[in-house]
Parts: sequence; C-alpha cells; structure tokens
Amino acid sequence: MKAKLLRTEQRPPQNKDEQCHFNRTGTLPTVPAGTVIDHPAAWQLVRMGMAEPADDECCDRADMTPERMAAAQKAQEKVRLGIHPDDFQAFDAKLLKGYQEDGTWIPGEETDYVRLFNEGVINKATYKNAQDNLPLPEGYEYDDDESEG
Repeated sequence: MKAKLLRTEQRPPQNKDEQCHFNRTGTLPTVPAGTVIDHPAAWQLVRMGMAEPADDECCDRADMTPERMAAAQKAQEKVRLGIHPDDFQAFDAKLLKGYQEDGTWIPGEETDYVRLFNEGVINKATYKNAQDNLPLPEGYEYDDDESEG
C-alpha cells in the first residue's frame, strides 16, 4: 500500500547517529515532499491529510472522496501551523496566517473583518478576536459601543 507525502515531514530518529544529532540540535530528520511511503498503514497518512494515495489499494483503504481529502489536507495545514481551534474560522477567512511570538495574530490576506462579519462569513466570537488582533479596516470608525469593549 502506497501514499505520496504532500509536504516535507519530520520523522523520528532511526539510528544512533540520527539520535545523537537530534540530542545535540533538537532537529528531527525529515522525509521530503513527494516521497512514496510503502507501508500497510500508509492509508492513515491520507486520512490525516498528510499524503495522497499512490496506488489503488491505498485509495480503497482510505475510502475518501476528493472533497474529504481536501478537507483533511486543510485541517492538517491548521494543525501544522499551530492554529488554535478558536481561530479556525479566522484562518479559513484568511484574516490570520499564524501567530507572533507573543500570541497575537499575523494578519492574513483579508483585512476587512467588519465586512466578513456583516456578510455572515465569520461569527461574533471571531469578529471580537479580529478586533483584538487587527487594526480597524479602512473606511470604518469605532462607534461608542465598540470602543468601550
């Protein structure tokens, strides 16, 4: 059963030299994107969004539609980037792309969280998080209720 990795992934050390390197540097060995994993459990990498099936056996065992594979890959990206579940909606709306060292948002491509809230793309909790982490978008002014908290 074969699956092809979608991105470079870390793996545990597999010999004494790799373990010594890890102990010295804290850096794990990697497996490059595109590597085909031939293993009876390779289908699990597909289910986790880390790989795509590389043979019919893996495809049948993973039993996922293209839509479910795309959703799993998107979820894996959030996990890989360390996105907190409370911020999944903001990440999906492209309001944030990650976090600063102090935990504040690194702004994403989208900045108009007021419009996204008004259009129903984000909920009130995500709107409040955006207010706390992003500047007010151009063309908007704080009203008295918003500026107080």
